[in-house]
Amino acid sequence: MAYPASNLHHVMPHLSIQRALPVPCHLVFAAWTNAAQIAQWWGPAGFSVTHCEFDLVPGGDILILMQSDDGMLFPATGRVHHIHPPQNLVFSLAAFDDEQGDPQLVNLISLSLQPGGHTTNMTINIDVIKAAPIVRKVSMEMSMGWEQSIEKLTAWLKRL
Repeated sequence: MAYPASNLHHVMPHLSIQRALPVPCHLVFAAWTNAAQIAQWWGPAGFSVTHCEFDLVPGGDILILMQSDDGMLFPATGRVHHIHPPQNLVFSLAAFDDEQGDPQLVNLISLSLQPGGHTTNMTINIDVIKAAPIVRKVSMEMSMGWEQSIEKLTAWLKRL
């Protein structure tokens, strides 16, 4: 998935989330890269994942289909940019396609995991690299959705 340079601009400088997680690094990495596990926790409260594909190779495709409690579908597509298991992952996600199929919101997500024995320090950096005017408000409010997703991830990891 390539995005023309003329369409790229920062709307939100940076969102960073840090968490100490009660499981080893390799389990956190698997939760981020295994489609079946992603489907267990991805998305804010009130959303579930109905389908997920994650091709864990550089250039690999990502597809996450979220559904809200009221039945609306929210597909996101992306690409894996960098992998260094089990500590680093960089990928992009695009969503809110217009009538021509062009994404109106594109995020670059960088995951960094630092092992601490049986725990993991996780840092997620999210940059909005494209936000059309129609979704700019969504991009500015995404921190709440990401926080809720990370709460769901933490709960999922505690069950492992």
